[in-house]
Amino acid sequence: MFKTLLAKNLKLPNFYSSPFVYFFCLYSSGILIQRDLLALTAITSIPFYFGLLLILLYFFNRNYYPGTKLSFVLLSTLFFSLGQIQLNLLNSRNIPKIQTSNITSESLVLKLNEIEIKDSVNSKAIGTILVLKENTWINTRKKILVNMHGKSAKSILQNDIILAITNQFDITNKNNPGEFDAITFWKSKGVFKSCYLADCDILRLQNNEANWVDHKLEMMRKYLNLILEKELDGSNLAIAKALIIGDKSLLDQETKNSFGATGAMHVLAVSGLHIGIISQLLLFIFQFFSKVIQRRNAVICVVILLWIYALLTGFSPSVVRAVFMFTVLMSAQEMGGNYSPINTLFFTAFVLALINPFVLYDIGFQLSYLAMLGIFTLYKPIVAWYKPKNKVLNYLWQGSAIGFAAQAMTVPLTLYYFHQFPNYFALTNLGIMGISTVAMGFGMGIFILHFIPIIGKIASIILASSLWLMLHFLQWVESLPGSVAYGFNIPLFLVPFVMLVFYLLIVTDRNRLKWKIASFVFIGLLTVISYERYEQQNVSHICFFNHNQFTMALKIKSQTIIVYDAKNDKKEKQLHGLIANYSKFYPANITFIPLKEENLSVQIGSHFVDVKKEEYGRAVRINEKLYKVIYKQDYTSPILKNKKEFEIGMPWLNQSYTLSKGALIYKL
Repeated sequence: MFKTLLAKNLKLPNFYSSPFVYFFCLYSSGILIQRDLLALTAITSIPFYFGLLLILLYFFNRNYYPGTKLSFVLLSTLFFSLGQIQLNLLNSRNIPKIQTSNITSESLVLKLNEIEIKDSVNSKAIGTILVLKENTWINTRKKILVNMHGKSAKSILQNDIILAITNQFDITNKNNPGEFDAITFWKSKGVFKSCYLADCDILRLQNNEANWVDHKLEMMRKYLNLILEKELDGSNLAIAKALIIGDKSLLDQETKNSFGATGAMHVLAVSGLHIGIISQLLLFIFQFFSKVIQRRNAVICVVILLWIYALLTGFSPSVVRAVFMFTVLMSAQEMGGNYSPINTLFFTAFVLALINPFVLYDIGFQLSYLAMLGIFTLYKPIVAWYKPKNKVLNYLWQGSAIGFAAQAMTVPLTLYYFHQFPNYFALTNLGIMGISTVAMGFGMGIFILHFIPIIGKIASIILASSLWLMLHFLQWVESLPGSVAYGFNIPLFLVPFVMLVFYLLIVTDRNRLKWKIASFVFIGLLTVISYERYEQQNVSHICFFNHNQFTMALKIKSQTIIVYDAKNDKKEKQLHGLIANYSKFYPANITFIPLKEENLSVQIGSHFVDVKKEEYGRAVRINEKLYKVIYKQDYTSPILKNKKEFEIGMPWLNQSYTLSKGALIYKL
């Protein structure tokens, strides 16, 4: 019965038309299971594969696979095991030691890539470890995150080879509520270790001169930057650089907050949206030359221009992913035949995962492919809901339908990662759709039109006006009551169920029983999610953060008091970022109370709070409970008097109740 219900309700694509849907899903399942769930060995994998064979033999109907049932099952098992093998090959690469007599075991030779300068004395880079063999540096392909502090942070250049005297550390999460998941982020880049370097730890061995192509590309990037700086200024310049060439260095936090709170942050990251707009604009321009150039040749020219654009924006992973995806999609569509957009989409995902299995952990990869999947599968059912006769309304509705389709697939994942939901996302998508198209069109055109005096000036005015309108529109949406809902805490296992329910609600006929069942399940899920959010908002607790300075949050339902040791402006900036993430997870009205040397005594509702400076650190008393926050390494713990006393060691201390493993939360 369950088998029949599965076959009827889940409209699996036919294997002949969409084989890469199966190949990608099985290959990625092998990676995810091997990495995060079972970590199978050669012996334990035998019964697992046998069980997989039986499951596939039972569930799949003949309509969905070629030849015999066994042949499909064996093919499926092959791709599943391929994912496991690929991941094991990457994990089996050990960091080789440098065999040189005057270098210690803590020395590394690194080639630095993807350098990001944070300020005048701090920078970050991804280093690949090299070994010397026959007077030639051999790349081990092992990556490490390099944090540099000092004058070298600004003087080190791309592709430089340095000798680093350092210790390696596992990349870890601070595990504060709502905080950035560093492990998953760097895992997607194949980076698992980090190191910290001061000036005295760095010796430059080789300054790699850029080759002719890199040199010309760098000159062109500077030239494009100069054009934008000549035509724009202020926030318009900052948004234009992020929107057009992927440079977000000028964006201030207020602008980022406006884009993030309205669900338009994807506009600031050069990705699928930008590549889609650019490709459509280029195809539209080539239509005027249809007598001179055929459509197939026009598509080839567009693909070449997209890859040139990817080079100019720094060849970042998100841009390469988007350009590759649109290259395959446009090429497959132009070739005709049995073109399947779903199969083409999964083919590009499969190729990217085959090159780098860790791309599956990249949030951008997940969101961009889910958005495209939503557009391909849900756009037509959504656009069929309403058919306006007015051309303008029809255009606006079609654009909104694209946004709804993408949002339906990505919302569960964004709630899981970011704990917030932009309530006016439909309004944002409707407004940003036209504005971003105009901004991208004139932003790309300004590089050519600025040579023509009058036309160039008009183009720059239109570009500046569209950017100004974009920012002020988003700020207006952000200012609307209840623009953002915070406090969502969806478990990962629930994410695919929410996606499936959204899909069934949209594609199923409302008169069918399946739609009614999906509606009932949706109401149940919405109730669970809303209740969890209510609990997050109204919980009362004290939270000690895993931070390099004493920081605690006293949350009493809708009110949160942040008490912290005040030091300097840099520490304050880090603190506000920490609390911003916490407040997304536990939304409330926040009050900051900085501490210098003084003590604090305050009454909050029925709770009495007393914070005193002691020889060992801070003594925090909440009503009858005492929390000893210990700063010193040589502190000798006395026997605790009763269960109302707690010891909390700062992150740099090795104690049973240390903060190094994450924030500590105690319910009030």
